[in-house]
Amino acid sequence: MSKVIGILGGSFDPIHYGHLNIANDLQQLFNFDKFIFMPCGNPVFKKNNLASNHHRLNMLNIAINGKNNFVVDERELHRNSKSYSILSLEELQQEYPATSLVWIMGLDAFNHFHEWYRYQDILNIANLVVISRPDAANLADQLLASHLTHNPNDILSVPTGKIYFFPHSNYPYSSSSIRNALKNNQVPNGLPDDILTYIHNNNCYQFT
Repeated sequence: MSKVIGILGGSFDPIHYGHLNIANDLQQLFNFDKFIFMPCGNPVFKKNNLASNHHRLNMLNIAINGKNNFVVDERELHRNSKSYSILSLEELQQEYPATSLVWIMGLDAFNHFHEWYRYQDILNIANLVVISRPDAANLADQLLASHLTHNPNDILSVPTGKIYFFPHSNYPYSSSSIRNALKNNQVPNGLPDDILTYIHNNNCYQFT
């Protein structure tokens, strides 16, 4: 496999050090040729985003500015339908035909993975990296359990169908706690200074 691309999807509402630390740690482990941040426009399992697509995209670009191999992919922001991951992966597969794709997700998302649209097809296109310990996951679905690997090298050497749990959980920040702090006129933990400045300057959440 000549190249490997990591894709971290999410609302990024707003992006914070939890997202950035995950990306940096995974990049250090896997040395992806490209690390894509893919903000969703119309989430399937979550409420609608609070900040606009425009502001979330701007905050993402500010946060990754100057970081090698980190890029933002806007395709789900322009999709009129729900943000189904399989659709984006199929498009990426067409755009990068000789490249292995790695979809990155948190434990909460993985525990609902069997409810995702065409989730079985995702494993035919990509590998998965889950940010959690494997013993914390719901592996009742035997299909998912059969794809589990404990060897991170499989993510780079096997093109599709592997699920690896990245055994780190020291990412204490969340977008919801940051928004709550902003709502209460507190300085939130885990928010880069330039993102906080952007939020205040643009009143992204209408309560700052």
